[in-house]
Amino acid sequence: MIYNTKLMIRGLAQAHLRIGSGQIRWRTRFAYPTGMSAYEDDYVDVPQYPNVDYETRHYSDRQKKKRQDTLDWHSAIRNKETVEEKLMELNINRGFGWMSFILNEDFFHYDALPFMKYITRTHLISNEFPQVYSSPELLAKVDHYSQILQKPLEDVMKFEIYGVNRIRKENESLAAFSLSCNQAVVNQVSRVILQVLAAEEPMLKEARVDYRPKSEAFWLVGGFPLFYRQQKKLKDLEKKGKDKHLIDEKSFNDMSFQYIGTPLIQIRSKTPLEWFHDSAFEVDSIPLSQFAYTPLEFGYFKKMYYATNIPGHWTGDTANSNLLSFHSSHFLEPTVTDGTPLELDPVLQPSYISRKSELMQAQAILNSFSKLLAQAYTLGFDQFGDLDYPLTSQMVLCNGLDWSFSSYQLNTIKLDGLNLKKNQKQNYCWSTSSMRIFEESGNLNLSALEMLLKFYLTPTLSKQEEFRTPYVKHNLNELTDDYKREFILSNFHEMYSQRRMTHIKMAMPEIYPWERIYKIAHKKRPFDSRKRFFEIPGNNPYTYKYLFKEPRYRPKRLKFLEAELEEKKEKARVEASKDAQAIKFKEIVED
Repeated sequence: MIYNTKLMIRGLAQAHLRIGSGQIRWRTRFAYPTGMSAYEDDYVDVPQYPNVDYETRHYSDRQKKKRQDTLDWHSAIRNKETVEEKLMELNINRGFGWMSFILNEDFFHYDALPFMKYITRTHLISNEFPQVYSSPELLAKVDHYSQILQKPLEDVMKFEIYGVNRIRKENESLAAFSLSCNQAVVNQVSRVILQVLAAEEPMLKEARVDYRPKSEAFWLVGGFPLFYRQQKKLKDLEKKGKDKHLIDEKSFNDMSFQYIGTPLIQIRSKTPLEWFHDSAFEVDSIPLSQFAYTPLEFGYFKKMYYATNIPGHWTGDTANSNLLSFHSSHFLEPTVTDGTPLELDPVLQPSYISRKSELMQAQAILNSFSKLLAQAYTLGFDQFGDLDYPLTSQMVLCNGLDWSFSSYQLNTIKLDGLNLKKNQKQNYCWSTSSMRIFEESGNLNLSALEMLLKFYLTPTLSKQEEFRTPYVKHNLNELTDDYKREFILSNFHEMYSQRRMTHIKMAMPEIYPWERIYKIAHKKRPFDSRKRFFEIPGNNPYTYKYLFKEPRYRPKRLKFLEAELEEKKEKARVEASKDAQAIKFKEIVED
């Protein structure tokens, strides 16, 4: 076939330069097929440029697709109808769970305070409290009740310290023995206070008390430095002359954390506490804490664990506001390797007291943030869409005698890598140093008692609308479909019990140490057949889909009949709609 080059050029474009009024225009047949001669509408006085996202402009197509998939997953979580479905959606792409750093409430390293500040984005205010605790009405109540409760609480403390002969069992550790003693003291103190206050305070009369509830929380944090293997991969790309942006560095910086804790006592109410900081959503001038080390350098290790968010109660409970919680700090006492108490040298005593105070502040930040984060999930919020209003809580740390008080306001939970620099909000924590509640002279410390009563009597919001759930369309108990309700509830309990998809009998694949050395790190076995899961491209067990199971056996015939019944109902609904429209049209015609 012979092509006419001149005709092709002529047919593709007829271009000419129009020089006039300082403008150069390019005219083509495809741009103006009807032969338009006016071009004035193509120009504006102010240049209009397309929006450029400086974070993603250097992304490749694969990275853009990965980012879009992540955003679609965030939207899927937000669009789920019930709280249980939102919580299960966190694990939908992690069939074996998340490889998360486990944060236990009774395990802290020294110098952990900057690390806890960073992963929770918390600003710490020491030895100060919000103006809510200084209101005249609250102070009058505290003075009234402190006179009534002083004598009963002194009797209770004397009985628990001197009257009970507690004997440590033979195989019982010192930590477990200290925890049991601490639990007994807190139970008695809380019982006496609630008996007196509940008779006159309606909020405490309707409050619910939980003993040793389960508290868990999961969140993602960005901004961490790359691991050694990731840094090595970037250096290899530099040697090959490739661009660093071929690797999505932000995905490496996102690290998942799973908090696991058990408070001694938790008191919940139906109405939330008042906000401690009014300008919660304003950008403050206080600089955020910075951190440049990975959790591995602080002794925290990874573990496969399903993402769970439990604020001490199951979803659907009406008393879903955390009023006050007690946590134990017995593990901060110095001990020897075998668990026996350690007598510190007087020279080291000031340093130990300073370190212990920092660890108690770190524990207050971690426990409060995790509890409020789990509470936010039960209200329908998620980490990728942030909060519509702040959440507040109060916490007491004690080892039986030394008590420390802290208040926390959660303003933001948007800490993942995609929103790390865009989000300028931060959370607030007010904390006091430890106070000895029962002195050696046998008298009760009135300052500690007044602070404790303030926590019990803190005013709550009077309007229930302030505690709204805009992203929860239905409660699980409100679903009319019995099968769907049972399906969601059974799979939700199965997932939160950490049973690892036992219904399909599938275990997480393991990389053996010799494979990690000779096949991954150094590549010394090139002639071995590539049959292992990490040698097959696209086979990543960490991204296996979570497989739900049927709550009960349903025969195929039953499924067919249910589908046929639903089809008949849909047809009947359509016919009814048509008849209604016909009747309405007939009435209009007759008129």
